[in-house]
Amino acid sequence: MKKNLYEEVIRLIMCNESMNEICSELDIKREKLLEILRTISDGGTPIDVKDGEILTLKNPEVIKKPYRITTGKDHIKLAHISDTHLANKSDDIDTIKRIYDKAEDKGVDAIFHAGDFVDGMVSVPNYFRNLKETTYNGQLHYAIDRYPKYSGKTFVVSGNHDDYWTKLTGKEIIKDISEKRDDIVYLGPSRRIVYIDGLKINVLHGRFRPDALVHDINSYIDVIPEGKKPDYVHSGHYHTSNYSIHDGVRSFRTSSLMRQSPYERKRALIPEESMYFVNVYFDDNGNVAEITHKKESFRK
Repeated sequence: MKKNLYEEVIRLIMCNESMNEICSELDIKREKLLEILRTISDGGTPIDVKDGEILTLKNPEVIKKPYRITTGKDHIKLAHISDTHLANKSDDIDTIKRIYDKAEDKGVDAIFHAGDFVDGMVSVPNYFRNLKETTYNGQLHYAIDRYPKYSGKTFVVSGNHDDYWTKLTGKEIIKDISEKRDDIVYLGPSRRIVYIDGLKINVLHGRFRPDALVHDINSYIDVIPEGKKPDYVHSGHYHTSNYSIHDGVRSFRTSSLMRQSPYERKRALIPEESMYFVNVYFDDNGNVAEITHKKESFRK
């Protein structure tokens, strides 16, 4: 089977095309499409066909119940990263490892990852050429085997690239990774409220309008009712970093941790490869007394 035909079938499934529409667009018979689907499934990307149609799945629902962490400390050290895009040919495992080594040296209590943990499968033509692994199992085991470890835990929400696998297969890849790596904790799809003792964080991937990034995070903060606002928001998605304060709420947007991709090269965009270290101090009553931060860039 030609690889480009395999890719086109995947792309059209991601675009929610029916079997009849795929056959018509690719000018193939239904039997040939079923053969291709079996090959895709045998290659480690489970695709279900029911009542003669490919099952297309929506993103899983956001978990509304907060995640709680108890340390009992009067000072905690956190690190915030995002957009590692594992299994993309431009991923940067060496830089991620440097960050984890530094987190170990600093005694960081927890690392938060704002999504796009893996690169997924994007529904654009010829996207396969960007990937080291093109199947669900391939990206799953790539992440399990290569993602760095340290003495603490990494807490992860899914991003839009991770969710491509959910749309295609119904599986949440970070959840499956976390079941094989006890140092990785899956917070759920897209966003999650996290309490660490008296600290409240909103961790979200950050799918805001691309034309007004800071304004959009401010709008997100505005709609949170008074009394329920977090101490800070951590987001990713845009591959650029930003720190701001709006209505008393801090916002950390973390950049991607990738080398320059062909897409960025064509547009003369230089990856920043940065992250934030955050220190949180509590008073005698367990309330947040002070938050300090430092951005560090790992661009070579």
